[in-house]
Amino acid sequence: MAVILLGFITGCLASAAWINPPNRALAAIELFETYCVKFAKHHPIPSTQHLTRMELIPGTVEWVDPKSKIVLEFDKRRCRVSDGLLHFNEEERKQFATETFSMVKESFPMLEPSDPQGLNGWESFLLWSQYSKRDPRYWALILTRHSFVWQDATTSLSVSISAN
Repeated sequence: MAVILLGFITGCLASAAWINPPNRALAAIELFETYCVKFAKHHPIPSTQHLTRMELIPGTVEWVDPKSKIVLEFDKRRCRVSDGLLHFNEEERKQFATETFSMVKESFPMLEPSDPQGLNGWESFLLWSQYSKRDPRYWALILTRHSFVWQDATTSLSVSISAN
């Protein structure tokens, strides 16, 4: 009887996760806060063991959250989350942008919006930075949406630090 009850509970929980998929915009912000905010603040990066390691682009390693299909990528100079595996729908894009603005205000109050000169062809390109581009301490947070085919555009949020 206990085995049947345990199986029933497990089945209910599994179907609830399937019926109620994760909020992907919030999942992307959570991944960014967990990994990229720590990266930007020079804190240790947590383990990626709960994520699935993939090589979506030859020569690079990404990690994918198996529930939300949000992609995480980082190296010595950059940390990024994106919807590159499964693109956001319009509602998710709007929520992601709203949540990004809130997160920037809270986690990075020192950043100033910058003018992304020469990038008028992008559907979306928002840049927040600290210091001038010639300053070795320069770093930036970038929210982009780009593609050669508009309906198939990738949304990403990244933080980049100077090589110096």
